[in-house]
Amino acid sequence: MKPILLISFLFFPVFFAVVNAQWILDPDNPMPVCEAEGLESEITVFGDENDGIYVFWLDSRNTAGTGSSEIYGQHYNSSGYAQWETDGRLIVSHYNRIFDYTIQRFDDGTMIAGWASKSDGYTYSDSLHVRKLDDDGLAVWANDLLIANAGFEPNAILSVGEMQFVKDDFSYCMAFYITYYGGSGGVHMSRFDESGSLLSPPDGVQVAGPGGVGHAGLLPAFDLNNNVYLFYSGGNGAGAPLNCVKLNTSGGVVWGPENVIDGTTGLAYQFDAISDPDGITFVWEGSGNNTDLFTCRFNADGTQGWNGNVFPISDVEGQQTIFDLHKSGNYYFITWSDGRPGVDPGNYDIYAQIFGMDGNMMWADDGIPVMSFNTYIPHPKMGVTPDNSLVIAHQSTVAGYTAQKVM
Repeated sequence: MKPILLISFLFFPVFFAVVNAQWILDPDNPMPVCEAEGLESEITVFGDENDGIYVFWLDSRNTAGTGSSEIYGQHYNSSGYAQWETDGRLIVSHYNRIFDYTIQRFDDGTMIAGWASKSDGYTYSDSLHVRKLDDDGLAVWANDLLIANAGFEPNAILSVGEMQFVKDDFSYCMAFYITYYGGSGGVHMSRFDESGSLLSPPDGVQVAGPGGVGHAGLLPAFDLNNNVYLFYSGGNGAGAPLNCVKLNTSGGVVWGPENVIDGTTGLAYQFDAISDPDGITFVWEGSGNNTDLFTCRFNADGTQGWNGNVFPISDVEGQQTIFDLHKSGNYYFITWSDGRPGVDPGNYDIYAQIFGMDGNMMWADDGIPVMSFNTYIPHPKMGVTPDNSLVIAHQSTVAGYTAQKVM
């Protein structure tokens, strides 16, 4: 039976005074977004400026066995009514296959779509394009912008993929992952302007690698020079470093790369960061017999923050993993799956913690319990309300769609 793309919302009084009838609030009866033939996957959701939402996904309805070759989307207004065609609007079409895509919306309301696609006779994703979208999901530029192309010459690029964007006062900044001939990996950076003109060399500027580069993140530095932070794992194995480099608009190094977790057991798997005008704060799963959660900070000038201290968010026995990190005001909010001794009836509970800009934990050591139910490994997600309460939700294997508000 074909999977159907569905959407379900859980509303809280803190967010809405009135809930209009079109939204379906029953998690056992979600509202269909797309029931077209083929498969829908890789869903992206974000809000608009009027309390509505955009939903995008990869779609294979028109594909003859080559995988997802198109990007579709839907726009809902604040009352939950679809604004585009039934089963979604075609956003991007490629004659063969789209391996990966990203669509981001920025504070000024602009949207950028990027995708890695495959040509005939080529095994990997061999080209990377971007397109500016208007509020209706339509192309703004006359032509899509080619960012990078695979080929032995001039940059020995075997494939392109995983991408993300930052917008600043200078331009759009894009970081994307490269696999080179020989199998090593790296990250390239490109910039382009509002009109769709490429400001960087073709294929971008190499800013990490080659070799020893895993997952990467890109964040603005919020400074007058429009610098950015690139942070990335220095490999895929346990104990890998977490490197950070500050880059200028040309991809030149302002400082770094620095292993920001030097002196620790290194990475286990997940890591994340949040930047602000004064620096960048990191959170990661530490490697070892137990997977614990830690945080540290680097100042905007590349020196260590918090007097060089690494603070444990939770280093109790058992596994602490799969975290979701947010910031509101002067506080960081984090929730995670926790397998500390005594968990019952399932294998993992959900815990949470708040810590300040100085790294000090605000709640009990090792966090506070939020939910306990019979499930295998929960994947909690969190929202922060205007009064800095946490709303944590999880779709468990038994308990259904579960949510908890933490004051």
